[in-house]
Amino acid sequence: MNMKISQATAAGALALSASGAFAMGTPNSNNSDLVLVVDNTTTNAFYALDTGISLNSLMPSTGFVAGASLNGTAFAGINQSITASSGLAAFLAANPASGDGWTLEGSQFLGSATNGVDKVTGNALAVWTSAAGTTTPGTQAGFVVANLNTYGGNFNTDVAPGGGLAGLTTATEITNGTGFSQLEAGKYGVFGASDLSPLGGTAQTLFGFTGNGTTGALQSYVLGSATLAANGTLSFSGNGGTAPVPLPAAAWLFGSGLMGLVGVSRRRKTAA
Repeated sequence: MNMKISQATAAGALALSASGAFAMGTPNSNNSDLVLVVDNTTTNAFYALDTGISLNSLMPSTGFVAGASLNGTAFAGINQSITASSGLAAFLAANPASGDGWTLEGSQFLGSATNGVDKVTGNALAVWTSAAGTTTPGTQAGFVVANLNTYGGNFNTDVAPGGGLAGLTTATEITNGTGFSQLEAGKYGVFGASDLSPLGGTAQTLFGFTGNGTTGALQSYVLGSATLAANGTLSFSGNGGTAPVPLPAAAWLFGSGLMGLVGVSRRRKTAA
C-alpha cells in the first residue's frame, strides 16, 4: 500500500513522523515512493525512510510536457515537512553529523527496464536529489534512457527481497550496519562520485525524469527542493510557492469556540 500525501495548504503545515508502515511497492510494480537515505560516509551504516510520497503524486501524468528541460519546470512540487522519528534520531546520535550524508531517491517502471518500454513518457520515473547534479546541471541534463534503465533496475534490486532496502516493503524505516554502497550513493553509476549532501546544509534540488518517446532522450523536471536539517527534519519546498505556515493555536481555539456556539444555538432551538 502506498500512502499518497497531498500538497500542504496555507491552512497548516503537514508534519509526519515515521511511526506507521507505508509498505512501499517495489519499483517494477510501477507504484513506488520517494525514499530518504542517510549514510555515515565513514562506516557506511545507513538509515532509510519511506516518506510515503508516491512518485505518481510528484510527477502526475497530466503534467508531462514533451521536451521539457531543467530550465522549464512543469510540476508544482510539494510544501511539507516530515519530523524525525525516534529511529532517525537514534541513528543521528550514533553517527556524528560530520560524517553523515543524505539523499532522496525513487524509481518505478512497468515490469522490466528496457529502452523500448521506458522511452515512452510516463512508463518509467526517476526522482532524486543530488549535490553533484545541483553543482553540475549538465550531469542531470545528460541523463538518458539507458541510465534510467540502469538506475531503475538496480534500485529495484535493492528494494526487492534480499536487497538493502527490502525492509521498506514491510516497514516505514530501517537501519542497516552493512553499508549503503558508494555505487548506490552515486545513483548506480549515473554520477562519477558520491552525490550525498551534508546534513543541515543548503537545500538540494529535487529532479524528476521520464522518457521522451525516443531511445536516448528524457524529459527532465525540477520538482522543487528539499533540506534535511541536522535534527533530522526533512522539509520540501515546491516551485514558486512559500513554505506552509502552521496554523496558530489561537485559530484552533477560535474554531472550537464557534463550534460551541453552534451547539448552544441548536440546543436552544430544540428547547423552543
